[in-house]
Amino acid sequence: MRKHLNGKAENRIEVGKIKHNNMNILKITNGKLELRKSSGSLIRIIQSSSVINADINKDGTLIVITNDKGQVILRKESGSLIRTICTSNCINAKFSSNDIIVLPSLIGKWS
Repeated sequence: MRKHLNGKAENRIEVGKIKHNNMNILKITNGKLELRKSSGSLIRIIQSSSVINADINKDGTLIVITNDKGQVILRKESGSLIRTICTSNCINAKFSSNDIIVLPSLIGKWS
């Protein structure tokens, strides 16, 4: 850990001259979404049920969740809700740079 001039600790590991951020892991087990350290230890439970897919943004501050009802939900790393992006009929959502790509369900759309 390093300290900045403002007194906050910086969460980085130095390898040679390259600095790497500690990466967090999203783990989904039986619909429960957990945020874990790269070592595998639990940081917090982000959502306790209904999760089918999740993605974390590049800097690890935002998490986009797809649940079994087809909703896409955006949460902070702390787990607090920012907003519901889609209320139904979605099968996946993921980050692409600063954007979020939402994949709608095509069942019944082309028949």
